[in-house]
Amino acid sequence: MRISLIITVLNTKDAIGTIIINMAHLFLQRGDEVRIFVEHPPERVAKDIKDLCTVLPLGTLIGGTQEHFNLSDLFIYHYPGYYPLLESIKGIERGTVIFDYHGVTPPELWGSVHDRDILIRGIEGVSLVHYADLAIVHSEFMKRELVKKYSYDADRIRILPLAVPLSRFKPMEKDKSLVRKYGLRGQQVLLFVGRMAGNKRIDLLVRALARIKGEIPNVKLLLVGDDRGSLAFVDIV
Repeated sequence: MRISLIITVLNTKDAIGTIIINMAHLFLQRGDEVRIFVEHPPERVAKDIKDLCTVLPLGTLIGGTQEHFNLSDLFIYHYPGYYPLLESIKGIERGTVIFDYHGVTPPELWGSVHDRDILIRGIEGVSLVHYADLAIVHSEFMKRELVKKYSYDADRIRILPLAVPLSRFKPMEKDKSLVRKYGLRGQQVLLFVGRMAGNKRIDLLVRALARIKGEIPNVKLLLVGDDRGSLAFVDIV
C-alpha cells in the first residue's frame, strides 16, 4: 500500500510528531511505501524518518509532480490546527482519506491576545473533515465535538486513544545533577509537562500547590515545556 501522511511540521519532541513517527514505523514494518509531506523542514528527527519527508508548499503538492502523493492508496491528514497543505484534501479523487483530529484550543481558553487569530482559523478549518472518508479522534469528547459542532457522521468516526509505552515509565536512578539544580533532595515532586499555554491552566496548578503544601510541606512543582515559543506563553510565565 502507498501511504501519504500530511502535517505542517514534524518534530520528534512534539506529541503529534511522535504519533506520526510511530505511525510511519508501523506502516514500514508492514511493508508499505510511506511518505511524509510537510511545509517546514523536520526538526530533530532520525535519519530514517527524515528520508521519508518531502518539504513543499501547497502548490507543489497539488501540481501533479508528486508521484507518490498522486498514486497513494491512503491519505492521513493530521489536524492540530489549520495549515495550507490541508487544502489538498479537497482534490483527492482516489484512495481513502483519513482526518486525524487532534483538537483545537478554544480561543476563549487561550488566556492571551497573542496568536488568538491562529486558533480562530484552526476552529474554522475543522470543517475540512467533511472531505474525509473517515475521522480519527482520541477521546469521546472530541467525537462529540465533530458530531455536534461540525455535523460529521458519527458512524465515520473512530476513537483511537493515544498509545503509551508503559515500559518507559518505571522507577530509575535519580539524576543527581537535576536533584542538585532544583533542590529536590528529600522533596516530593509534582510534575507538569507541556506548553506554558493558558488553556493548560497552570495557574490552577500553582494555586493547588499552595494547598498541597499545607499537608505535604516538602513538595516542589516542576514545570517542563515550551515557555517562549509564543508570546502567549511568555504572558503565562
